[in-house]
Amino acid sequence: YNSVGVITIDDSITTTTNGAISITGPVSLGADIAMNTSAGGGANISFVGSTSTINGAKTLTFVAGGGTVAFGGAVGNTTPLIDLVFTSAALIQVGNNITVSGDNNLILPDPVSLTGASTITSNAADISFTSTVKGAQALTLVAGVGTVAFTGAVGNTAALSDLEFTSAA
Repeated sequence: YNSVGVITIDDSITTTTNGAISITGPVSLGADIAMNTSAGGGANISFVGSTSTINGAKTLTFVAGGGTVAFGGAVGNTTPLIDLVFTSAALIQVGNNITVSGDNNLILPDPVSLTGASTITSNAADISFTSTVKGAQALTLVAGVGTVAFTGAVGNTAALSDLEFTSAA
């Protein structure tokens, strides 16, 4: 999908046998959405470039199997997502800010690679990284009333340039 105008997604997207999803342009979620490329082992789900923002007070779920989920633009920058769920991915690439506002914990269960300076905000819940985090970028974490947890190595193969905790319980 490629558009300079807003791409409104009102239904889930599932591809067959290693079919990737690539979106260039701003996205508005009109409903709770699942993007699934896991058939045949998985394929990438990419939001290409800084203009590929994702907004909408909805839940967005990714099932990429062995593929990468990549964010070039901000997620929830004008209308925070209620929830952002990663069911499976080989890698999560974060190149911009992510903001969620729901009561569900924001869990990044797969390796995270920072491709741009990022602020990850969970206004009402915890932020958990349950795998590695790397990338020569600045990372700011805002957990509101929640906690921030790392269970994998941080910066072990590519050191972060800065790591800040703005607020956490």
